[in-house]
Amino acid sequence: VSTSLVRMGRRYFGERTEPMEAQMTNRNGVVLFVEVTGAPLFDEENRPLGWVMTLRDISRRKEMETLQKVFLSAVSHELHTPIAIIKGFAGLMADPDLELPRETIRDKAAIIIEESERLEKMVKQMLEATRIQAGGLRPQLSNEDVGKLVRRAAEKIGPVAKAAGCTVTVSVDPQSFLAMVDPGRLEQVVINLLENATKYAKRGNIEVTGKFGSRWIEIAVGDDGPGVDPADRERMFEPFVRGKTSAHAGGSGLGLFIAKATVEAHGGTLTLIESPRGGAQFVIKIPTRKKEDI
Repeated sequence: VSTSLVRMGRRYFGERTEPMEAQMTNRNGVVLFVEVTGAPLFDEENRPLGWVMTLRDISRRKEMETLQKVFLSAVSHELHTPIAIIKGFAGLMADPDLELPRETIRDKAAIIIEESERLEKMVKQMLEATRIQAGGLRPQLSNEDVGKLVRRAAEKIGPVAKAAGCTVTVSVDPQSFLAMVDPGRLEQVVINLLENATKYAKRGNIEVTGKFGSRWIEIAVGDDGPGVDPADRERMFEPFVRGKTSAHAGGSGLGLFIAKATVEAHGGTLTLIESPRGGAQFVIKIPTRKKEDI
């Protein structure tokens, strides 16, 4: 027990204390937040014998409080841009004193639709992040062909990749490989990683690979972009954190946080390493589970 807690016990000896928060460091050097309460002990003649101190680890609660503050701050910032754009163009189109050409109206309407879709995506990601923080992410497992799932994700991202001038190469075993996964969530993780890669690929080269074994499923998405500094790689999975090269890319800053939580809900890992092409490579590794194992 830290010296400060011992001093507190001496100070309040013989008194009952209201819960108060303190910090202490465990033997591994990890700082913990604790809630401390104290109550006196008396003998039969009501003379104080001692003081009982109760410590409750509230580190998780403090972490959640910090995340909520960051979340609210980031939400107000991230939502401001699309809302301002939608409001601005809608106001322009609604102005009775302006006679806009039909082509201009069509262009402005297209921007409003694009920003509305961006706003909708942000709100969905924020709701998903809130669900994750509350511990409510539960994969709905079913027996799925993982290779087919990866190829389908690459096919869906095709129009986005083409618009960004990117080429997606898929290298997955053509044979069927069945495993128990949540198809919707896992496919969305692969789509998010591919979409992320389209924002950074220098020459537009993106590769997604799939390796399926008796113990592990491994899916990797790599690009030839600037990559991520090794010191920043772990932080990339925190909410609202972006890399130094991400300022121009937009987004909510929640995609990798959600992807990692989804993979971990499958009992797996999502890591960021250097791609063989020199850019970033995200590697999904999920334990192989067959229907009979569930």
